[in-house]
Amino acid sequence: MNIHCIPWLTSTIVNLVLSVFVFQKNTKSPLNRIFAFFAFCIAMWSFDLFGLYVMPNAVLAKTWADTFRFGFLLGPAAGFHFMLILSRNISERNKKLIYLSYGIGILFTILGFFGLMTKEYIRVGVTYAPKPTLLYILSALNVAFWISYGLAHLVKTFKVTESFMVKNQLKYFFIGISLFVFFGFTLFALSLGFEIYPVSGFINIIWTGLIAYSILKYQAFDIRVVIKRAIVYTALTTIVAGIYTLIVAVSLAFGLEYLRFNSILVNTATAIIVAAGFVPVRNWLQNIVDKLFFKTKYDSQKILSAFSDKLSSLMVLGPLLDHIADTITNTLFVKKISILLINEENEKYTIRMSRNFNLLNSEEVCFEKGDYITSWFEKHKNKIFFNELNEIKGEFERKIFKLKSMLMVPVKLNKELIGIICVGEKMSEDAFLRQDLDFISSIASQSSVAIENARLTEQLRNFEKSMYQADKMVALGTLASTVVHEIKNPLVAIKTFTQLLTRKFEDKEYREKFSSIVPQELDHLETILNSLSDYSRLQKNQFERINVDYIIENILMLLSHEAAKKNIKVVKEYSRKDITIYADPAQIKQVLMNIILNAIQAIPGQGIISIMLEDSNKENLKIKVKDTGPGISKENIKQLFKPFFTTKTKGTGLGLSTSFRIIKEHGGNIEIESELKKGTTFIIELPYDG
Repeated sequence: MNIHCIPWLTSTIVNLVLSVFVFQKNTKSPLNRIFAFFAFCIAMWSFDLFGLYVMPNAVLAKTWADTFRFGFLLGPAAGFHFMLILSRNISERNKKLIYLSYGIGILFTILGFFGLMTKEYIRVGVTYAPKPTLLYILSALNVAFWISYGLAHLVKTFKVTESFMVKNQLKYFFIGISLFVFFGFTLFALSLGFEIYPVSGFINIIWTGLIAYSILKYQAFDIRVVIKRAIVYTALTTIVAGIYTLIVAVSLAFGLEYLRFNSILVNTATAIIVAAGFVPVRNWLQNIVDKLFFKTKYDSQKILSAFSDKLSSLMVLGPLLDHIADTITNTLFVKKISILLINEENEKYTIRMSRNFNLLNSEEVCFEKGDYITSWFEKHKNKIFFNELNEIKGEFERKIFKLKSMLMVPVKLNKELIGIICVGEKMSEDAFLRQDLDFISSIASQSSVAIENARLTEQLRNFEKSMYQADKMVALGTLASTVVHEIKNPLVAIKTFTQLLTRKFEDKEYREKFSSIVPQELDHLETILNSLSDYSRLQKNQFERINVDYIIENILMLLSHEAAKKNIKVVKEYSRKDITIYADPAQIKQVLMNIILNAIQAIPGQGIISIMLEDSNKENLKIKVKDTGPGISKENIKQLFKPFFTTKTKGTGLGLSTSFRIIKEHGGNIEIESELKKGTTFIIELPYDG
């Protein structure tokens, strides 16, 4: 057997394996179908050249070539078609060019079957080669034209695409096809009588390796296990051929002329060496391939277990989504991640959490129920959406480009799509392996119930906030007379001074009083309006170091008229002034406003309200608000902090429940001491440092 045919036989086998498995992996994908056909053409062309090395005479060589040359003749059309699909450039003009390329290829194939492509084959070195004819030269030019045109499209797409995966797919396909075509044309030198070693057989294996590498590392077709085996056994075949060649070379070098390629002794020696070394070499190659393409860097079960344990304790949506994102990014080291959740009001999936994004308007990348993406998830159940493997155009292509995601994972609850996790490329620029995809799918599956519970909790919180705000508005209604009185006094003073301004402008004493009193009254008016605005505004939680007695003074100023109407005296008993705590000023003001206002409303006539600040405890500040009202029964005390419970004829019943929640969220405590006909005391404890 001619050992120089082994690379071509290897190429035939590997390309056939690629063709079959790529095709059966996804028979509906145009990319898979065309690549499978292209690989099949390469396999048949390799098999054609394999036969030219083993045929005993020129007649059989021509018959063999006429039979199997169709792979060479149809290959340019298949390669051109494949490169256009890979470059995402199937325009109407290019479709016509694809039909034209196949038409030319079919014409050449028919001529080849009738033996018209070549007339005679000659022996050149270790193989047979055809004498060039006009049709043979035209077929060679046909190969050069369509492959070059296809490569030009690959280069054009490589320059404009922003996708890392697409760039790397194009890069390795370009290198592989360029090497394959360039060295393939060395075969024409044989037809011209140049006796050179046909290195294109080895290049064909390299081309297959580059395609395999692209598939493995950049997920062109997602058949990694098949390709891994192909790499291993291709390498093994190459090693066997190398051993055989080495034995022959050594025998010739030492002058052992009686050893020929078909010698039983040589074949036996080769078989013994291969048999002894096959398993260890195979295992060694297997380990290398695994390390390069299938390395496992994390224990997914351990991480998922820890993720699940923490998941059950998170009821607030923000920290929950952060936990999901942290787990994925810290495990897979992805550059970007975003989580979209359904908004039941407008039925849109909008971004609720994102990492490393700079989106001015998150609405730009929202999806709607029933659109392309959501419908795809409904149709494909829990399947992951690979952006690179689906033809996305128009608006959705723009949105997915802004998300910078490589894949989108559905979050479903009871078969209903409630969210989408968009995952960007890895920092290492490696592809996502099957273990990675299973890991992300498990994260999404485990998170669905927790996300839904957190969303319901958030909706309940929003409802509570709106009710708490309504309660504040009720309190403001009670303060209306106080506000009018407090505003009226400075306005009267300002009005009096301005009316006298024209008559007494020359009076120096008047001008001095004007310069002193009017700014003071304006400042007082501004303070009242600011206090009123701050109290009524719906604010976000903002913790800072606050002065408690200052807040109390501010509240007493707003409530002074209400207290004066009932002839209520307010007594302040502070262990010291300028006592500060770390808290949300707006919320603490709301609590104290509710309690002091309740005390004023509880006293039917003349009475006393005592406000005490005690800082004897090093950890907590104690605030007491004591009134001389009628007191509260034991039965009602148990109900006071429940939402909507009230003993007033007018009121929402949310004031004290709001106060209770705020104090608890601050890490404090609130209690009530009351005795009928003697009064009530509210005792609030708040930590100094929050």
